[in-house]
Amino acid sequence: LYRIPLSKGVGTAVEDIDALRMIINIASAAVSLLSLYYALRLSIIFRSGILQKSWRGIAIGIILVSIANLIFLARTITISEGMSQVLLYAGAMTAFMGGLFVLFGLRKEYRLWHDFAKEKEKPVATEQKVQS
Repeated sequence: LYRIPLSKGVGTAVEDIDALRMIINIASAAVSLLSLYYALRLSIIFRSGILQKSWRGIAIGIILVSIANLIFLARTITISEGMSQVLLYAGAMTAFMGGLFVLFGLRKEYRLWHDFAKEKEKPVATEQKVQS
């Protein structure tokens, strides 16, 4: 085994890797919770208007992906193998659904801006006055 020293004390490589994994899990949980918070705030802000559907879909997708990440983190602390497998499948399905929401939200946003750009490129028709 390779030794990855993370502390000044004398520990085994497995203990040091477990400490690194714990730090990464805590940081990942913090990022997931912050993403969850801001996605919820965004979904509340975009209640109506032209950007509502696309950003609400993106926000719901990020909420689901954040929940999936928290499920995967919960999987690292479970003791039973059966529960670990259940959490793995639940997290994977939640992440998949979140990814779909983000994908469709981004597609709606793209279409909105693409259509807007097309409208700006159209020549403006000049009106001719009909004299009678």
